[in-house]
Amino acid sequence: MPLRGRAFPFSEDHDASRAGLPSTAESATGRIVGAIRINIARWPQQAMASRLLTFFNTFTTDNQGQIPLTGIHSLDGFSKVNIEIAQFPTTVPGIRAEVSMGKLTGTTVAQVVDSFPLPTRAPTIKTHDVVGPEFSVLLVGGPPNTAVGIQGWVYLH
Repeated sequence: MPLRGRAFPFSEDHDASRAGLPSTAESATGRIVGAIRINIARWPQQAMASRLLTFFNTFTTDNQGQIPLTGIHSLDGFSKVNIEIAQFPTTVPGIRAEVSMGKLTGTTVAQVVDSFPLPTRAPTIKTHDVVGPEFSVLLVGGPPNTAVGIQGWVYLH
């Protein structure tokens, strides 16, 4: 009897003949005779690596009005990057965050995957799929040598 299209609402021990199965079957664990225990195995999820980077400080822009907020981080073992950044308590107009992914160390081949103004209140969480081996968040557009209050975090998972 073909099994295609049949529903098996079983989760406990059931008689194989009632399920339309042969009374004897081979499995990876050996020979099964008579009743077959139908059990949907739930594989334990592997512990995924995660990393939380926090930024609650006053940073000073360089001569080009930039702040390399995160530096360069490897994305090995991660599939998502969540970011939330705001200016507080001091604010500087025109500052934007640029999220880059790709190869950033040594010879660089990367692109900016997101660019957004830094809010002064009510920031939103930005979520990005990992699309490269490394990432960085650079704050740009500020006046040179200016203090900027930053509150934020980056969660790699």
